[in-house]
Amino acid sequence: MKMEMGVSTPYRMFLQFLNGSLAHQRYEIPPSLSISIGSSLSDTIRIPSLQPGHAHIWQDHEHLMIGVSNVANYLAVNQKRTHRAELHDGDTITLGDFGVMLQLVVVRQVTNEQQIASRYTTNKQAINEPIDSAQPLPGTASADVGAGKGQFSHMMSRRAAPLPSSIEVETPAPEINLLLSTEVTRYLCMAAYSDEAFCDYVNNNIINEDVRAFGDTSGISVHTIARWALAARRRFIWRDMALVVAFVLGCWLIGPCFTIIGFMSYILPFVLAWAVIMFERCWCYYGPDVSKLRRNNFVLNTSSAALPTSIEWNLNMGLSQHPANVMVYSGFSPFAGSGINVKSWSFVVDIAKGKELLGKNAHPKPFTLSELYNTLAGDMKKLNLSNLLVEDKLYIDGKEIRERREFLPNPFAHPVTWLDDEIILKYKDCATSEPANISGQTGDDAIRYYQCYRIDSWQGDLVLSFFLRFYRTGNNLLIEGHYHVLPPIEERYREIDELRTRLDLRWLWNLFCRMAAPAYFMLILLTPYRLVGHILKDWLLIRRRRTQKEIEHKLTFDYGAATSLREMACSTTYQRHFQQLDKERYLKLIEYQLFASLTAFLDAHAIDSMQFRERQRAILNTSIIVS
Repeated sequence: MKMEMGVSTPYRMFLQFLNGSLAHQRYEIPPSLSISIGSSLSDTIRIPSLQPGHAHIWQDHEHLMIGVSNVANYLAVNQKRTHRAELHDGDTITLGDFGVMLQLVVVRQVTNEQQIASRYTTNKQAINEPIDSAQPLPGTASADVGAGKGQFSHMMSRRAAPLPSSIEVETPAPEINLLLSTEVTRYLCMAAYSDEAFCDYVNNNIINEDVRAFGDTSGISVHTIARWALAARRRFIWRDMALVVAFVLGCWLIGPCFTIIGFMSYILPFVLAWAVIMFERCWCYYGPDVSKLRRNNFVLNTSSAALPTSIEWNLNMGLSQHPANVMVYSGFSPFAGSGINVKSWSFVVDIAKGKELLGKNAHPKPFTLSELYNTLAGDMKKLNLSNLLVEDKLYIDGKEIRERREFLPNPFAHPVTWLDDEIILKYKDCATSEPANISGQTGDDAIRYYQCYRIDSWQGDLVLSFFLRFYRTGNNLLIEGHYHVLPPIEERYREIDELRTRLDLRWLWNLFCRMAAPAYFMLILLTPYRLVGHILKDWLLIRRRRTQKEIEHKLTFDYGAATSLREMACSTTYQRHFQQLDKERYLKLIEYQLFASLTAFLDAHAIDSMQFRERQRAILNTSIIVS
């Protein structure tokens, strides 16, 4: 059976990752069978640890070939170094000095042509082919693709989560989609589309960031926001080009108009440039694209077919298909991106002092910290809050993960955002004065486990997070709690909901008044500087090389995130009075249930809770109203 270029076949081919942070994930080879693997933005599969255009995969008649662009680039097929080789089903590919390992997987289609067409025209779902459907690569001899070459059942386990493809886009795992907030994502898309400062943040810290963490992205679709940020960046480039043309044209008209309007002709360049800005603002809020961001038209589509391949690949490497349980932070506060710190408290309980029963002190029952955490998480269901989510979180400083391979498998790539439950459980139970040697370190003081209680209210517009941690040292149990609140999205990003469907003269007059400000005068003067930055795309490569050199020579390179997309767009005040009341209500409910469960847990283990009750009354009586 022949595979012709661009012709659909009953086979699908994947590159299965075998090591690193993308282990057990896969990338589908497009029907064109021409892809490049490297670290540049033009590469189809972008891996920062490789050279730009490190290797290429293409079709040579009936054969699938792989080769390197430079003989110095490392390539091994089935553990044999080569510069060019033919690929078969089950072949193992090793690239680069860091040993990025992939495996070619060929799967036979089990759907008919109508089902395939329907799959391509709708939102593409995650691919889970039957394990027994593996077939040899068409056009190869049976001796090369028999049992000795490996079958699909031996290459990928049933638990392997597929990686969204850059060519045929697949949606993230269903459990992620259920947690996404449509309204918050819509407002953040509007922020990226209308606000140039927020658009620059998305481009610099999300789209073009290939080594640092992205921050907390819970509840939002990063791929959707990235698409709108790229669309806004293109519009800003056209605006700056038009500003230069308008300013030059205005300077040329000064001479002819001087005899007519005199010295007023000297403001012609600024008038024309100001008219360009007015047109850009009107296009931003009333153009054909922005109608998709209106409340009744917005559709949260997690597919990313509109994204360039390199950007799509970078986002897939920095984001996890599982709910993130590892937070790599930068700066002082570990809860970066969680909003305003409303309240914090901590106290110690003597767990060696038995409860008094019939005039005698009982012997306290032993317990593990994991048992205590699980009990509290189960008791939180008594609140009957459908929007309450209990999560396990590991927080680690971005400067402390360089030598910790479980958090940073590749120093030139993003840190991981998700670890297996078994690893989380070890840190969960090791919050003692003598932590276990989990990762080969002498201690894990830089890593802290917290149980996070997260409440998304007002369609995700108000987020309350409570971080709980227990620390055992000797006979004492330290209980630590932190409350953080993410206020609603800024009012200017909600303006899309207040606009009429057609251009309003009153809105146009208000825009005219807002633009009569010195800030727009500076915007015109700085246009050449911005335009040069837009045109010179090589600055990204220069920044990437500078970052790689810094990683090589600086062991304390900061991989953490100082904030998050959601925190960057939040306001400093509440939009509704009931939002503030709901924040206080949720906070009190969590505190009350937490202390009630702790008291019951101590009593059940025959531990004296008298001192704990006194601390509880002091905390509950403290005012928590924050304006």
